[in-house]
Amino acid sequence: MADKKREDDAYNLRKVFEEMELELVRSMRRNLKRHEKEEEEEGFRWEMWQRAKLRNLQRYRKENKAIVDKISPEVERIVNEALESNYQRGQNMFERIWEKIKSVFFKRKRVQFPGNIAHHKLSTSPLNEQNFFGINEKKLEAMRETVNHDLKEAQHAVLRRMDDVYRKTVYNAEVQMAAGANTLDQAIDLATKQFLEKGINCIEYKNGNRVNIASYAEMALRTASHRAMLLGEGKKRDEWGIHTVVVSAHANTCPLCSPWQGKVLVDDVFCRGAPEEAEELGYPLLSTAMRAGLLHPNCRHTISTYFPGITKLPEVPDSDRAANTYQAEQKQRELERKIRKWKRKAEGSLSPENVSNANGKVTQYQEELRKHLDSHPELRREYNREKTRGILATGQSESRYGYENFDKVHLASDASELLPNFESVNIPDGKITGYALNKEHPKGKNKAVAFEKYLGYNVNTKEELLQEVYEGLKKYKCSKRAANQYGQPYEVAMVIKGANGKYARVKTGWIVDNNTSIPRLTTIYVDEG
Repeated sequence: MADKKREDDAYNLRKVFEEMELELVRSMRRNLKRHEKEEEEEGFRWEMWQRAKLRNLQRYRKENKAIVDKISPEVERIVNEALESNYQRGQNMFERIWEKIKSVFFKRKRVQFPGNIAHHKLSTSPLNEQNFFGINEKKLEAMRETVNHDLKEAQHAVLRRMDDVYRKTVYNAEVQMAAGANTLDQAIDLATKQFLEKGINCIEYKNGNRVNIASYAEMALRTASHRAMLLGEGKKRDEWGIHTVVVSAHANTCPLCSPWQGKVLVDDVFCRGAPEEAEELGYPLLSTAMRAGLLHPNCRHTISTYFPGITKLPEVPDSDRAANTYQAEQKQRELERKIRKWKRKAEGSLSPENVSNANGKVTQYQEELRKHLDSHPELRREYNREKTRGILATGQSESRYGYENFDKVHLASDASELLPNFESVNIPDGKITGYALNKEHPKGKNKAVAFEKYLGYNVNTKEELLQEVYEGLKKYKCSKRAANQYGQPYEVAMVIKGANGKYARVKTGWIVDNNTSIPRLTTIYVDEG
């Protein structure tokens, strides 16, 4: 549950930065496209186009700064709430385990008071808890300040990066035109090729690797939230004088963490374990393991309190098999990056030929990913990792504006209003690729046209459509219809986001067949206009 909360916090922060990134890309597109109509009417000249774009640079910078400044309060709120809640969650986790251990292993006995109780005194004075145990609170505050500072620096780097890209595009477009581009749109596409492939990769690590701003923000908060939880748990361990921890074990692990899977360590990082204690117990120090790579950024391993003689050590998977699974997962991440790369190119390109070519690449790598996952059933598809959240053309809106009243009526107030067993629904492929997205079907073709027109969904993006439907079932309430001879029908109306970044209302029909409990999809269509 704690892992899920950390993932949600990090994903929410990533979405904020992705929205910022897309707004900045749209800003660049708007500014590069401005005056194009006048230029076409008056006769295009490179010098005139370049001067107009460079004159517009100050306006472009101001527009971008407003976009970046807009997200700053939300970023700080998400970071502060995530770190504080995970710190408290770590403390609560230890207390729950400790109470369970006490209830199982320590039987209650009647307390016998000595007759001369009045003459007994403590041999030593108790430690001042506020001073002794305030260390982790200070570490938490320092970590909060560091994360917020780093993310603000990253936002400044974004502005510098967008400024550089705009200038280079203005100057390089003429070079691309001379090199064979037939139109201004094609020249701009070629000039922005690397940018569209990688996004705003303005964060550079010590080893020279550059990463996208949204990926960096997600990693930073996920790692900090994990550390905050461990600080909270470490605080409670200090209170009870327990400093031993055990490392989790996973079926897919990187070479850095593999030697430490299932190992017992003495925690001298998140609580007050010491080298003398480690030597006496015969366990390595946590700081030693961390210097070797354990708990690296984005690490999925965690540590939990080890109660000697009570805690059951995790079963460590075969190291060779774990390494193979890890390599297979890395291949999956590589294919997901390629899908996102070509989606960005399709969404950000101006030339129809480039858009078509990029869409073909998306389909190619999606098919490669499907085959890879079929050959590695231990892996699961993660659709969110394939999304770019849609870079839209100028004038096209991805806002949910206009659907507020719909949500007020259709969003469920509690789980009892959701479709029964929605997490296990049966969606026959024939209802999707054979009907709702099939333009050749004599009856379903109009639905297929509507799905592509309003949401950009077709047979090549059916998995994304299904993911949106699954997400909708988690929050929109169902309407129960009159039972018939086949079973109990239901209807769920929802607003979903399309592959093109736009929103639309979609109606879905379901039936729980007689003698079953699992809803089966009977119909799905766009309910607009």
